Amino acid sequence: MTNSLALPIDSHKDIYESCISNLHATTKKKFLDNLDYFIDKGDEFESKMIGNTLFNTTPVSSVGTITTHEMVYLYTGKLSKLGHPARVFYDRLRSIPANGQCPLCSVRTVTTLDHYLPKADFPVYAILPINLIPACRDCNTDKLSETPTTHSEETIHPYFDVLPDGIYLHANLIKTKPASLVFFVNAPSPWGSVLQSRLKTHFRIFNLNKLYVVTLPFFEPVC
Repeated sequence: MTNSLALPIDSHKDIYESCISNLHATTKKKFLDNLDYFIDKGDEFESKMIGNTLFNTTPVSSVGTITTHEMVYLYTGKLSKLGHPARVFYDRLRSIPANGQCPLCSVRTVTTLDHYLPKADFPVYAILPINLIPACRDCNTDKLSETPTTHSEETIHPYFDVLPDGIYLHANLIKTKPASLVFFVNAPSPWGSVLQSRLKTHFRIFNLNKLYVVTLPFFEPVC
């Protein structure tokens, strides 16, 4: 269902500096004056992710005179914009998964980047590489802007979460005409209740049963 990914090779600092490289001099200076703050926030994100406390992150809508709109623009108008110097980082992030397979559903092809913490609520992480997950458009759309309030409500993060060996994806055969399979997740008990809950959250948020469901039009159910 989910694939682990190698961490991005590009630093937050390099992406930040590239995104602001062709801003007006006054605006560029404003961002440069806050560079250390954004780097520190990126380090904090990583520490919280490793320590399973990312859900405790408080939304920060602005940094001094840098507004939410300006931070989101660094993503929409710079990092992801075709022709902008920073676009090379966007494309490199999208190319991390093997064979271009979306790590969130393990089925469709990567076409975009998904913000693990939504940029509308956490613009301080709008261009943080470890907050940007290669994804198919459907997974990116299905997630919308859900924000976890506990660790159990967090979806699986492909850069940081490595699932143990074991079977966790199951299906029930629905004996109708046509027959179908309804998928669900049930992780082995040694994985612990938190990871079990996170898998279920991931499965629900990304509508994976709808994606995985298989119709068997030629199956004759046994009565």
